[in-house]
Formats: sequence, C-alpha cells, structure tokens
Amino acid sequence: MNKTDYQIRYAAGMWWLIDVNQDGFNYKAPQSLNETGMYIYRRLCDGKSVHKIAEEMSNDFGINVEVAMNDIEEFVGSMDEKLIRREG
Repeated sequence: MNKTDYQIRYAAGMWWLIDVNQDGFNYKAPQSLNETGMYIYRRLCDGKSVHKIAEEMSNDFGINVEVAMNDIEEFVGSMDEKLIRREG
C-alpha cells in the first residue's frame, strides 16, 4: 500500500482509510477498516510480505497460518476491488 496516498483516521468507533490525493472527479469515499484490516494495512505499508504478515498474525493471535493467509488475501482483494493503490 502506498502510505503517502492515504491517511488513517479513527472516528465514530472505526478506522478510516482516506485517499488524500484524489482530484474530486472520481471521488472515492473513505474506506472503513476493522482492527484486523488495520493490522494488515499497517504491515503492508511497512513493506512486509503477505507470508510474513501471516506468520505474525499466527503468532500474535494464535491462529493457523493458512487462516491468516486467507484473511490477508481477502483484505488485499477487497482493496484491489476498491481501487486502493498498492506499491510494487
């Protein structure tokens, strides 16, 4: 994820990912993220691979690496559908 294009804000009990570089013509509404989404997003911004993030999730939350991988792939797919740009 390109962290220079987005800002993260916490409001109304939710995390919000806001595209700060849009021109207004193709407006993208802020994307709400839950705690897991924030966990993944921050690590992607740090340049970590999905495999490394899955290992960390497994250790931090006591879940199976394959379950974590599925969560990450679903998250990344959702971001791609919403045209949220990623680095690389």
